[in-house]
Amino acid sequence: MYVLVGMLLIGALLFALWRMSGTASPSAGGRGAGPRPTTPPVRRPTRREPLAPDDNPDFLRELDRRARREDDPPA
Repeated sequence: MYVLVGMLLIGALLFALWRMSGTASPSAGGRGAGPRPTTPPVRRPTRREPLAPDDNPDFLRELDRRARREDDPPA
């Protein structure tokens, strides 16, 4: 039982040391605890056009019209 508690304490201590060693100064190029720059989030432009031809109502209407024309027997 004492071995398990000791292993947990050693693990917690190693984790704490690892987290403390990861906080380098911002001038050194590491992840510092300094303020983050306040830039707005990047938003992707919204598309007004359908992405694929099968999403385009005009394209589907044209296909339907062509299919009906081919199915109709000549008079």
